[in-house]
Amino acid sequence: MTDGEFQEGLSDISGMGASLKIMSLAEAASDPVFSNHMRAAIENENDPFAALNGAFAGAGCAIRVAKSAHFDAPLQILHVYTGADSAVPVMTSPKVLIHVEALG
Repeated sequence: MTDGEFQEGLSDISGMGASLKIMSLAEAASDPVFSNHMRAAIENENDPFAALNGAFAGAGCAIRVAKSAHFDAPLQILHVYTGADSAVPVMTSPKVLIHVEALG
């Protein structure tokens, strides 16, 4: 992720197979599985710090792991901040939403 945005062109998940799907939060908002989870998380949130984080999170990624998934390598998420948009320090709070399908 660069400056809080998922960068598909900089990502290599070719070794993970079809059991792993990664998308931006904007894409996830139109995905039925993720949009339901995102809506439920917002509606059920009662922690003020989590709510504050959610209010400022405009970027991030969503990861879906299939119930039959098995990976031989870890999934590593790198957050790189370029500072290109500002001459002063900036607070960023990207979200990483992970949905692991139930085994049963």
